Amino acid sequence: MGERRGDRTELEILEAQLGVMRAIALAQARWQEVAAAIAADAPLPLEGLTPDQELAVRNLQLRRLSPQDRDRVRAEIEAVEAALRRRHDGDAGAWTPGG
Repeated sequence: MGERRGDRTELEILEAQLGVMRAIALAQARWQEVAAAIAADAPLPLEGLTPDQELAVRNLQLRRLSPQDRDRVRAEIEAVEAALRRRHDGDAGAWTPGG
């Protein structure tokens, strides 16, 4: 399948990174709601996050993110999606973003 790092393949690591980056992008889009929830130590107003995704969002300092930061996260998401497509193409598996 792919190069193994510990118990996870490179593909699994890329998919996990993509999930975290997508959660960050969603949190950026809803930063006021998310920042208020974090300040109140309340549940995040984002559905379906894994524990790793929630931790990444809680560790953000949303009020300090500039438009360039948001653009950088979007570019990173696109780069990881492209890497996953290449990996899946090499493994003869069709991969689509979000799936």
